[in-house]
Amino acid sequence: MSVRQKGFWTTGEPFVWLTGGALTLAVLLVVGLIGLIVYNGMGFFWPKDVVRLTLSDGTMMTGQIVEREPVPGKPNEYRIKLKVANRDLYGADFQWVDESKIVKRETELFD
Repeated sequence: MSVRQKGFWTTGEPFVWLTGGALTLAVLLVVGLIGLIVYNGMGFFWPKDVVRLTLSDGTMMTGQIVEREPVPGKPNEYRIKLKVANRDLYGADFQWVDESKIVKRETELFD
């Protein structure tokens, strides 16, 4: 082994660079994780638009539209999944509503 290579490893400089790189990677991962938590958590402070639906039988339902899918067994008909989040009244957090039964749809905007 030459003197130059031996001196390079004995000074410990490669390990300093390796430690600095590992520290940079760790800081980037922590910042990325905090960013992911903030991105996913902000939805609780700024909810989606609230919709008030009036059905053909006169009942009114209020909640957030979560999903829309075709009605099984009925072609060209759709239903929406409404997040009502009131187990006391409806017995569940979500209710399926056929779009054919909706007479009126009002959107509540929260600013």
